[in-house]
Amino acid sequence: MANENPNPLPESVRATFLGAGYIVEEDLSDLRNEKLETTRIKRSRGEMPPHHKFGSRIFYRVEDVLTLVEHGARKVRAGTAMDLLS
Repeated sequence: MANENPNPLPESVRATFLGAGYIVEEDLSDLRNEKLETTRIKRSRGEMPPHHKFGSRIFYRVEDVLTLVEHGARKVRAGTAMDLLS
């Protein structure tokens, strides 16, 4: 799901922030496969990791995003259709 920002961050700047351990909000919403507006609503409700604002951009620490993914991921048990019948 590509989140189009009318004022996209240049790739070189995005790479610099990523190298410093930060991810932009647009990339986080893509990672979570949700609309940018959904990510923003969750942030306003306190459901997202702590964030940093630089101008109009929102950044998250990659470490916090990894924690979110670890704790927010659904655990799936491997099984077969026969397991459901027993």
